[in-house]
Amino acid sequence: MDARFDISDAEVKSERLVMKPSVIGRGEESESVFEIFAGDEKVGKFTIHGGWMDRHEIFKNIPNAELGCYIDEPYWGRGYATEATRACMDFLADSLGIELFSIAHTPKNRASRKVAEKLGFTLYEVSQFYSKTRGRFVDDVRHIWGLTY
Repeated sequence: MDARFDISDAEVKSERLVMKPSVIGRGEESESVFEIFAGDEKVGKFTIHGGWMDRHEIFKNIPNAELGCYIDEPYWGRGYATEATRACMDFLADSLGIELFSIAHTPKNRASRKVAEKLGFTLYEVSQFYSKTRGRFVDDVRHIWGLTY
C-alpha cells in the first residue's frame, strides 16, 4: 500500500453508503481500496493511488491522489459513484491533506465522465496507454480537480 494513503483504520460514510478498507497489492505499486456497501450489500469498490500526477512537474509538489470508483452493474444508475467519490474526496482532504484529485476513464465511459462533471472536475488531457488486458493501446481521458474549500 502507498503509505500516503493509509486507510487501514478508516471507515467513510455518506448518506447511503459505508466504505470499509481493504488493501489489494498490485506488483510494486499498491492501491488503497475501500469496499462500498449500501446497507449490507457490497455494491462496488473505490481505489486510491498516486503516480500519474507525480510524473508531471506542475503537480508533483502538491499532495494528490488518483481515484477510481467501480460500481457493480446491478447498482448502476443510482448515484453511488458520485456519492462515494465525494465522500472519499472529503475524507482524503480532511484526514490526509490531499489537495488535488484526478479521475481517468475511457472516452466511451459516459457514466464516469458524468461523475467527474457533477463533482466539478476539469478535463485535463486525452492520452493513450497500453492495456495489458486488451493487448493494445487505448485512449485514456483524465480529469483533475483542485481543492477549493
